[in-house]
Amino acid sequence: MGAYRFSPIKSEEELQKAIEYTQRTCFELCKKVLGNYLPVAGNMGIFCHFDDEYAFLTDVRKKLTIEADNWNQKYFRLHDPIVVPEGEGVPRAVYTYLYIRKPDQHTEVGDVDFVLDSGKYLELKNSLV
Repeated sequence: MGAYRFSPIKSEEELQKAIEYTQRTCFELCKKVLGNYLPVAGNMGIFCHFDDEYAFLTDVRKKLTIEADNWNQKYFRLHDPIVVPEGEGVPRAVYTYLYIRKPDQHTEVGDVDFVLDSGKYLELKNSLV
């Protein structure tokens, strides 16, 4: 294995594997840190490490998403949600937005945003300060 677990991603199948890996590892980290799983906000980010990978994944994203429907010109709404089934103890999740990050040297594969209601957020925040 090279410096990056999945990069360069060169096919839609490899993208799907990176999405599934990102889901699993983000959920595992959430459970490890917070003690339980949180619901997802619905957006999935995949991180590029090479210019040609970014160009390829941007083209794939254009096929999978509604170009005009994007939040902050970052998260693009998918035509069809990406559903990652339950597996390895990690709950099922549905993603409605996709983000492809420009290349950088960091080794992370991607990220997922979780939802935490404001009361629980304040409780967590206050416990950490």
